Amino acid sequence: VSEEEDGIITYGNAPGLHYILDRKIVTSDIWIDLVTNSYDVLKDDLSRISDEAKKPFVIVGKGYDITTMTGDKEKLITKYLYDNAYNMVYKSDVFTVYGAKVNGK
Repeated sequence: VSEEEDGIITYGNAPGLHYILDRKIVTSDIWIDLVTNSYDVLKDDLSRISDEAKKPFVIVGKGYDITTMTGDKEKLITKYLYDNAYNMVYKSDVFTVYGAKVNGK
């Protein structure tokens, strides 16, 4: 994957998806939803990513509904999506994909 290509953030039942899609994970860890991965690290990651011009796709695995997420990490992700003008761009029985608006589109 070249540096110019889009990275992704995955949450939930999506391990290895970055490998299948040949995209880099832009967070410090692939398994950001695990309790062993720090809220503060995710917060720092999302803050860093928010400051970048190119926004990664966010892919949420089956069983995680962004509209009903209530945990601290889920709230961080929801806030990141809202603050960075993301929209749902794809939904299936397995994944929901969010992408940031580009130039108002």
